Amino acid sequence: MNRGRDLLKESSRHHRPATTGTENSLTFGHPAPSYEGFDDLCPTCPYCQKCSEGRGALFAPSYRTFGNKTVTRKEARLITAVGKPVFHRHTNNNYGSWMRDTNNETDPHYWTTDPNHNDILKEFANKNDFRNNGRSITYQLPTSFQGNSHVIFNGSFYYHVKGHPNITQLDLNTRKTTTMELPGMVYSDDRFLYNNSRDYVDLSADTEGLWAIYSTSYPNNTIEKGWDMALNNNLYGNFFIAYGVLYVLDSATDRDTRIRIAFDLYKGEMEDVDLPFNNPFSYTTLLGYNYKAKMLFSWDKGNLLTYPVRESGMDTGPLGSDYEDHSHSSS
Repeated sequence: MNRGRDLLKESSRHHRPATTGTENSLTFGHPAPSYEGFDDLCPTCPYCQKCSEGRGALFAPSYRTFGNKTVTRKEARLITAVGKPVFHRHTNNNYGSWMRDTNNETDPHYWTTDPNHNDILKEFANKNDFRNNGRSITYQLPTSFQGNSHVIFNGSFYYHVKGHPNITQLDLNTRKTTTMELPGMVYSDDRFLYNNSRDYVDLSADTEGLWAIYSTSYPNNTIEKGWDMALNNNLYGNFFIAYGVLYVLDSATDRDTRIRIAFDLYKGEMEDVDLPFNNPFSYTTLLGYNYKAKMLFSWDKGNLLTYPVRESGMDTGPLGSDYEDHSHSSS
């Protein structure tokens, strides 16, 4: 007790208790602290702005390689700028794929897939037919595909086979197919590669060949070369590979976002990039790089877009030069 008051009085009930004539008191020990309200003790938290460094951009992801084949990069380039999106066509589907051959700049053809008809590949002869959903050739696939991140590369269509850890190559000229397995690949239970995607594997093709980005339950040694990376793919919007560099989009739903992670798979090093990127419709479910066109192809809430890019080490001309200028297709 820090404070008290003692009153002395006679024990007889016939006498009134004496008074000291004063109300003074003595205090022993340290006085009690002054009263403070809860708002004084815990003021309103200050506003914390969104981290400018993005998710994980400060830390290089750990990785290890597997596979016995030694690979050498054919061409080393780095994306240094991403231009404004260019609209090409609208569909009523949030998911889908549209492609051009990543290894043939002059081929005027376009290809599309629709997840509602996942055993069909459609081919359009030119830009007009594609934009108007006009005349097309239909390929009946031998197996159904899963997801949207397919690729047309060197005259073949590559896709993930639904319900299996397999990638199938369909030669568009001979209609012959070849299938390879990705052992350890996660391909079921809705454990998709990205938060707003329906992909278990993301296929890319560049000067180095065909790439497959996927989650794995265990490493394997049956493919030519692999990189096992400690990077939580569910925290990011989308990935793509260009010239052996893995690029990571911060968000597929923020209208204004950035690409801050660029990991060189050959050097095992982070590259210094900080590229503004715009999702104009705030729901990007497909993002891939066409190295012949020098463009990113995207599918944003049913809107089919391209983004011109600039690369280091070469004169790319002005941002916005159109791949269609080289396609010999009518406008």
